[in-house]
Amino acid sequence: MRVWKILTTIVFILITVGIAFSEIDTVMKTSAAMLVLIYWELEDILRKLD
Repeated sequence: MRVWKILTTIVFILITVGIAFSEIDTVMKTSAAMLVLIYWELEDILRKLD
């Protein structure tokens, strides 16, 4: 489980950095920010279930 969390976090950070530096409009950046928040909420829930 721990290895899976590390891998998903690394992939997620890479995607976030890619989104941040790519030439996309504000709507896409806003939806990406929402996905970030949802992701961290899910991480928190998974941690509580462990």
